[in-house]
Amino acid sequence: PKQRARMIGLLNQAGLLITPTEFTRNAIAEWWPAFAQGALRYTPVKVVRWSGELPAISPDLSKEEKPLDLPNGPYFLSVGAMEARKNYGLVLRAMENMAADGWTYLIVGGTKGATAAELATIARLCASGWAIKIHARISEENLRRLTENAAFLIHPALAEGFGLPPLEAIRLGTPALVSDALAHLEL
Repeated sequence: PKQRARMIGLLNQAGLLITPTEFTRNAIAEWWPAFAQGALRYTPVKVVRWSGELPAISPDLSKEEKPLDLPNGPYFLSVGAMEARKNYGLVLRAMENMAADGWTYLIVGGTKGATAAELATIARLCASGWAIKIHARISEENLRRLTENAAFLIHPALAEGFGLPPLEAIRLGTPALVSDALAHLEL
């Protein structure tokens, strides 16, 4: 509530609000009363379409980090904290119905927001032969390296404002499996 009130205060003072997708624009309209009621006088909202060009991923210069070892076999990757809207539970449930067959699942973003059920599922999967590696934070260079060498990136988000990890994967030549979240449909 406090953060929402602060955000609405900032939005009411803005001269322009730019959103990357219609989905994001519509989501803002749902919780910003002045926008939803058409009472704005000074803050036009514009949707700016992505040009399809991504800037080069630059190395993380804020800290020294050695290159992470790539898994020995095939792997797939998810990027983002394990919060409910990212829908990691879907991937974990699918994995429970598949043989590991030497695959590794890499999660970059940590377990903050993971449910107890998701953590228990990860433990069961590891006990059944799956290799699951979780990194809370890694450098941009390591993220680029892991992404470009992955068999695919999986991004099953239920709600997404934009969806940068799939775009980065595609730019690096890695297939991206995404949900049908409205922001993904606009990419």
